[in-house]
Amino acid sequence: MAPNAGECPTCGFLPLQPDEPQSERTPRVEELLRCNHPPLDVETLDLRRAVHKFTGILTELDEKIVKAKEMLHNLSLARENAGCRLNDARKLLHPLRSIPDDILGVIFQHSAPSWEGSTPESVLDSLSPRGAPWLLSHVCRRWRNLVLSSPNLW
Repeated sequence: MAPNAGECPTCGFLPLQPDEPQSERTPRVEELLRCNHPPLDVETLDLRRAVHKFTGILTELDEKIVKAKEMLHNLSLARENAGCRLNDARKLLHPLRSIPDDILGVIFQHSAPSWEGSTPESVLDSLSPRGAPWLLSHVCRRWRNLVLSSPNLW
């Protein structure tokens, strides 16, 4: 279906035309709604035309609302997908991923407990699950392999 003049080609939204009246109640309609008198024959014909006209307008607006909701849903999905891809790219570009293993090994050695100068009262336990070798080995596969292949951490 070809878009009408002024209609959005993507969603089909057609803003209210300035020449369309905003359909406020006339004083006569207000009067008839306050009492129980029937409308005049001329008014009845106009009211039937209004029923037909506004039924069509409501149908058209409902269709536009459905299209707008579909578009909003699709945009939300596209935004969520773009956000996931952005997060993936940021994670993959994190500087920590580019640090060579030998540099990471030195950093790990500085985080491990030092055995030099330790006394029996301050026993350091490299097998404690709260110690640096164990914690570091649970970060990722790369770090685990590096920690397990570095005997000086234990």
